Amino acid sequence: MYSNQWLNLCRFYFAEYKKKGSDIIHPESDVYFIVDAPTDVELEVGHAAATIFDAGSKKSLGELAKTNTRFSVLNVCSVPLQETTNLDGKYKVLFDLLTPMVKEGYAQFGEHENEDVNKFEKAVLYDFKNRLMKAGFFNKPCKVAVYGEFAKTYFEKIDDVNMECEVLYVTSDSCDLKELNIE
Repeated sequence: MYSNQWLNLCRFYFAEYKKKGSDIIHPESDVYFIVDAPTDVELEVGHAAATIFDAGSKKSLGELAKTNTRFSVLNVCSVPLQETTNLDGKYKVLFDLLTPMVKEGYAQFGEHENEDVNKFEKAVLYDFKNRLMKAGFFNKPCKVAVYGEFAKTYFEKIDDVNMECEVLYVTSDSCDLKELNIE
């Protein structure tokens, strides 16, 4: 596929799916959860489904952020990056390149042989950084819990901002707020 065709397909894909999996942002939040990208399950429920334990009860990050404005959830990428069961088949060629990047290719951020993938990564990073700035993330002290290696890779690429946040890295699919020293 030619570069311009692939990039146009990316634009159409983002336009079609961006609003289906949304961030949950509250201006008064002092705890931000950073997750990779929505899955088809998360598109159906409309929020991040990673699990958190809060005072003994098990909730998804999205449920926690919807019920407590102290918490916000942001996806690194606002659209799914892996082929899922409910996505339009016209994007298969896109996922043939993106799925390997999500599973392990993020470690070569910006250094892929396929220049289209490098451009895509930079566009995702640019969008992610802009959504963090709009959330007021960089303007106040806060705690940030970054879920997974993919999210960590992108979060650590944001280097030209003054951040006053304590950053915590979560390597499992679920954790307890107490483990993160978040009461």
